[in-house]
Amino acid sequence: LLHYMVSIALVTPADLRCENLSNPLGIDLKVPLLSWKIESARLYITGLGYYEAYLNGKKVSNNVLDPGFTTYRKEVLYVVHDITKNLQAGSNAIGVMLGNGWWNPLPFKFFGRWDLRDYQQTGRPCLKAEIHIRYTDGSTEKKVTDESWKTLPGPIVKNNVYLGEHYDARLEQSNWNVVNATSDKWKNAVVVEGPSGNLSVQMLPAITVSKVVKPVKVWKANTDTFLVDMGRNFAGVARIRVRGKKGTKITMRYGEGLMKDGSLNILTTAATQIKKGAISGGPGAPETAWQEDSYTLKGSGDEEWSPRFTFHGFQFVEVVGWPGTLTANDIDGLRMNTDLQE
Repeated sequence: LLHYMVSIALVTPADLRCENLSNPLGIDLKVPLLSWKIESARLYITGLGYYEAYLNGKKVSNNVLDPGFTTYRKEVLYVVHDITKNLQAGSNAIGVMLGNGWWNPLPFKFFGRWDLRDYQQTGRPCLKAEIHIRYTDGSTEKKVTDESWKTLPGPIVKNNVYLGEHYDARLEQSNWNVVNATSDKWKNAVVVEGPSGNLSVQMLPAITVSKVVKPVKVWKANTDTFLVDMGRNFAGVARIRVRGKKGTKITMRYGEGLMKDGSLNILTTAATQIKKGAISGGPGAPETAWQEDSYTLKGSGDEEWSPRFTFHGFQFVEVVGWPGTLTANDIDGLRMNTDLQE
C-alpha cells in the first residue's frame, strides 16, 4: 500500500493526460547522461484489454493479465512499475504488447443469451502511459504516449480470454523492444478515443504465475495426438519447449477430464457452455467454444512459448502436430492466480 500511496502522490488520474494509442509497440526513450543520478523512475501504464511492457528488452514485472477487469465506462485501472534500476545512461527503449482481454471480446453470447459487447464498453486494443523520472538535483522529466511511438504487427494473430491464443513465431520482429530497433514495417501510432471511465491506480495484488506444474503422465493417443495429465486442476496455461521445421503448427486443447474412450473431454471447459447441438453462441461464435491455443514454429533451433493474453481451467492437455515424440520435459503448466500469501 505504501508503494501505491507514494505513486499516487506523484500522479493522479487527472494528471494522466497522455494519449490513448491504437496498437502501440515501442518507443526509444532518451535519458541523457547527466552529472547527477536518477533518484526514481516510474512507469504509469494501462493497456486494454491486456498489456505486457518491456524496458530494454526485459519485462518490467512478473504481472500477467494486467490490468484488472472493470466496467470500462466507469473505471479503468492503471499499474505503477518502479523502473529506477532498469534505466541505463543514454538511450532506453520501452516496448508494449497488447491483447484483446475484456476490452475487445469476440462476439458470442454468454450461455446463449448475453453478448458482452451489449453491456460493456469495447474497442480496439489501446495504450496510455507516462514515465516520470526524478533526478537527485530535484529536476524531473516526463515521457508520455503520443504519435511519436511506433507500431508494427505482432506475432499474436488471434487472442481471446475464453477461447485461447494463436501465435505465429514466423511473424516475430527480432529485437523490437530494444534500442535502435529497425523494421521497414514501423508506422507512427494513432491517437484514438479510449474508454470513458476514470483512471484509478490498481490497488489489488497482481495476477502472477505462482507455480510451475509438472505433468504426471504423457502418452500418445493416436498418430499425431498426445495427451498430457498435469495431475491437478488449475487455472493457467501450458508452456512448451520445441524444436522443429519452420511452419509446423502445434495445437493444444484443454479439458478437466477424459471421455470414456480416453480422449479429451473438451465439453468440460466449453466457454459459457456453448456446445454444438445444445447452446448456440450466436453469429461469430464457434459451434463448440472449446479452449485452444496454437503455436507455429519459426524453425530456428530451440523455441519456448506460452500464451500471454488468455487462461484456461484444466488438468488435461491434448497436443496435436508435435514434431517427433512429446515428453514430460517438453511441456509444463503455469498456474496463475492473484498474488496473495497462501
